[in-house]
Amino acid sequence: MVCAIHPDDKARVADAALKFASGGDSFDCVYRTMSHLLGEYVILHSHGSHFFTENGTMLSATIYMVEGMGADADNPLVESLASNYKELMTKESLIRDNFYDTLTGLLLKKVIIYLLPLQSF
Repeated sequence: MVCAIHPDDKARVADAALKFASGGDSFDCVYRTMSHLLGEYVILHSHGSHFFTENGTMLSATIYMVEGMGADADNPLVESLASNYKELMTKESLIRDNFYDTLTGLLLKKVIIYLLPLQSF
């Protein structure tokens, strides 16, 4: 599952999943994952919760919903989550690609120089 998640979403989803697996209250995450049947990314909404058995064992259940698949084309509200999320992720990817180093995740030197005013010593 993790290998099919879009690279820009992996860290966020992994962090949320780790918190949930460590006993966090719930798991609610929207992210892009590769559909090998379609050959493109689809938007997946995952929601998980914990429950306990009579002997105190914690069990978890997670529901995965594909957003926008099989939607009613006549209803403009049906695709709103998928289209808004896709637009947001496109903008985030552009910002990440242009302002941050892909290997380290740190701000690029040209951005730091532009953002910081020159100081006279």
